[in-house]
Amino acid sequence: MATIVSSKGQAVIPKNVRKALGILPGTRIDFVIEGRTARLVPMHAGTPARVEDGFGMLKYKGPSVRVEDMDVSRVLAKPRRR
Repeated sequence: MATIVSSKGQAVIPKNVRKALGILPGTRIDFVIEGRTARLVPMHAGTPARVEDGFGMLKYKGPSVRVEDMDVSRVLAKPRRR
């Protein structure tokens, strides 16, 4: 199952390998060097591959805040509670 590396260092992962490892477009992969070989490891640890995939991850139970009221300088100017 050999493949050719392009001048940009890119290689095509064969379809049967992508399917077996669950690699979809946007999947992050890591290469682990072991002596003179490299192991390809898909990063499926629940890390969203797209911003949209993270929608709803953070919960906020406070009142609604308008974008106009999101002034960081005002928040930083308030005295801190101890």
